[in-house]
Amino acid sequence: MGGVRIAPSYRVHAPSGNGCSWWRGKLHYHGKHGTRESIERYALFLHRVYETAPGSALTVRDLCSRYFRFALEHFRRPDGKLSTEVRDIRMSVRELSELFGETLVVDMTMATLGEVRRTMIERELSRGVVNQRLRRIKRMVRVAEREGWIPPGKYSELQAFDGLRSGFAGAIDHPAVLDVPKLWIDAVRREVSPVVRAMIDVLLFTGMRPGEVIGMRWELIDKNPDVWTYRPETHKGAWLGERKEIPIGPQAQAVLNEFRARPRTAPIFSAAESAAWWRALRRARAKCPRPECRLAPERATRLPRMPRDRFSVGSLDVAIARACLRAGVPHWHSHQLRHTAATWAHRDVGWDAAQAMLFQRTSAMTDRYSKARKLIAWKLAKERG
Repeated sequence: MGGVRIAPSYRVHAPSGNGCSWWRGKLHYHGKHGTRESIERYALFLHRVYETAPGSALTVRDLCSRYFRFALEHFRRPDGKLSTEVRDIRMSVRELSELFGETLVVDMTMATLGEVRRTMIERELSRGVVNQRLRRIKRMVRVAEREGWIPPGKYSELQAFDGLRSGFAGAIDHPAVLDVPKLWIDAVRREVSPVVRAMIDVLLFTGMRPGEVIGMRWELIDKNPDVWTYRPETHKGAWLGERKEIPIGPQAQAVLNEFRARPRTAPIFSAAESAAWWRALRRARAKCPRPECRLAPERATRLPRMPRDRFSVGSLDVAIARACLRAGVPHWHSHQLRHTAATWAHRDVGWDAAQAMLFQRTSAMTDRYSKARKLIAWKLAKERG
C-alpha cells in the first residue's frame, strides 16, 4: 500500500454548507457543496495536489523544514560543529514560512518574493540583510530541485527576481565599515585588560579576522626562524577546501610571547584571565575592601559564575565598546581593525601587499577594506588640485 496515494475526500462543511477537503492538517473550501462550480474547484484542487509531477504537493512550510534538516547535515565546519549558516537559514525563511506556509511550492511566484521582501523592509531590516535572505530562499528552491523534492523550473523562474538596489523606498542602507583612527585605538588600549590589548595589537599587525584571533592556539602556529605561520582551524573560505596561512611578523610575535605560558591546546587569549585581571584591579582600587567573613551568607555560599576560557567575537566587541565609553571616544568594533590594517598596508607598502595580507581573491573586495585610495586622492588634490 506504500505506493497507493489516497486522495483527500470531498465532503460538506456543515456549519457553512460549503464543500471542503481535509489536507495536511488544514481545511480547503471549494464553494457551495454540490454545485458545479464546487465540483470543478475540487477537481482543480486534486490536480494541483496529485496529478502533476512528483513533489508538487509540497508546501512552503514543509520545504523550509526539509531544507533546514538538509542544512543541519551539510553546513558544518571542518571540526564538525554547526556553521553559522544554519542560524542564518532559519532567520531567512521566517517571513516566507509565516506568510505562505500553506502555499504549494509550485505556486510560488515573483510576487511571493515581493511580499516577503516588503515584510522584511517593514521590520526595518537593512538592504544588505534583505538581499542576503532572498538569495538564501532562492538557493533553497535550487536545492529542492536538485534533490528532486519539487519539479524543475521553479528556480529559474524565481531567479529573475532582483534584489533591492540602493535608494529603494523604505530600505535602510547602513553606512560602510570604516577604519579606526589611531587616536581612538590608543585611547581604547589604555582602558582594556592586557589580554584584550594584545588581541587588538595582533589584529592590527596581521589583518586577520576577529574570529581567527580568538581561536589562536600554540599548536596551530609554526615558529619559523623569521616569520611564524598561523593556520586557523576555521575561516571564511574553509567550506571551499582552502587552507589559510597567516604570517606573523616580529611585532606580533613579541605580543604573543607574553602569553607563551598558555597550554598548547588552550586558546592563547583567555577570557577568564581577562576577567581575573579586572577583579584584581577592582580589589586594588577599593577604598574599604570587605573581608569574606562579612559577606551575606547566601553570597558566601553561592558559587560565582566563571567566564569561559575563550573569547567570542561578541564578548570582544563588548569589551571594546565599554572601553570606548570609558575613554570618551566614538564606538567602534573589532572588525574595523581589519579595515584599518588594510588601509595602513595599502598606504605604506602597496595595493598588492594589502590584498595578500587580507587573503582576498579579488581586488574589488580588497577595495572595500582599504580606504587608502581616498587618502591618496585627497593628498593629490591638496598638492596639485
